[in-house]
Amino acid sequence: VIMGGASVPKTVAAKDFVNGTVSFDITPTSSTGLQIEVKDANSISGQSHLMKSVMFNDVDTNASYYDAVSFLKENGVITGYPDGSFRPEAVVSRVESLKFILSGINSELISAKKLPFPDTAAKEWYSDYVVTAYNRAIVGGYPDNTFKPANTVNRAEFLKMLLNAMEINVDKSVSRDVYSDVPRDAWFAPYVQYAKDKNLISHSGGSFKPNEGMTRSEVADLIYRVIVLKISGSQKYSSGLKVSGSEVSAYFS
Repeated sequence: VIMGGASVPKTVAAKDFVNGTVSFDITPTSSTGLQIEVKDANSISGQSHLMKSVMFNDVDTNASYYDAVSFLKENGVITGYPDGSFRPEAVVSRVESLKFILSGINSELISAKKLPFPDTAAKEWYSDYVVTAYNRAIVGGYPDNTFKPANTVNRAEFLKMLLNAMEINVDKSVSRDVYSDVPRDAWFAPYVQYAKDKNLISHSGGSFKPNEGMTRSEVADLIYRVIVLKISGSQKYSSGLKVSGSEVSAYFS
């Protein structure tokens, strides 16, 4: 068995065969590619194609967001559901988005004693995430001082929260019409301009759809792109960007 370029030997004897067939289980612990070679003594008699592990039962290895989801799963940012699913098309609430973001930046949580918004409660699971995000100036709430925790987070809101959490210096001057539905004077225009320039936005087309709700796969993909861009120090994200295990460990330590 070849994993990550290194050989993990597995020897079978004649007694292991049943009707000419031998089987054994391989339990993946990461998304590292796996390849099986069959050898007779020192001669390779067969070789499988490179296989990817399935981290969730509803995330296909060919999905555009597979690398993002598997990376975040390996590094403890996401855990999925008890039934083994990730639910990539499920929309994300505002409080759920804070958990994604704060886990993505490996932030220590502040214990909630009193929450800054009247529509949030200290007894809820999200209380520490809300307090931490508020104290880190990641969120500020709405003009009426509410947070609307159960509302679906939209694309504009999530992008601003994520870039603020990553402490990325975004130029507030907008030099052009980035998308047809992003006016230059919109509060979110600088964040959208930055994201487009850095290739952080995965969808194509002439519109950004700022008020559209974010799905779990979209949230995972955007967080992944920002993390890889930050670790690599590159000027622009691309799918070919590679970061080493030591760099990832240092980031999450």
